[in-house]
Amino acid sequence: MLACGKVCSNDLQASNVKIADIMSKIQMSAQANTPIEVAVQRMINNKIRRLPVMESGKIVGIITVTDMAKELRNTLLMDGVLSVLSEG
Repeated sequence: MLACGKVCSNDLQASNVKIADIMSKIQMSAQANTPIEVAVQRMINNKIRRLPVMESGKIVGIITVTDMAKELRNTLLMDGVLSVLSEG
C-alpha cells in the first residue's frame, strides 16, 4: 500500500511513483557504538520512532522504539531475577 498522503496530496499517479518520491529522508542517525541513552534522547528530541544506525557512512541497521522497549523489559527482568537471587 502506498503512502496515500504523499501520493494523493501531490496528485501523483500511483503507477509512476518511485520510492524516492515518498520516502522519509534521514535527518538524524546514530553510530553503532552510540550509547543507548544518547539514541533515546535523539529520538525523543526529534520525535522519531526509528533511528538509522550508520557505520562508515552506510546504514547498517535501524533501532526502533520497539527494540528499546524489548531491551528495557529484558533488563528489568534480569534486574528482578538478580535481586531475588542475591536476597537468598
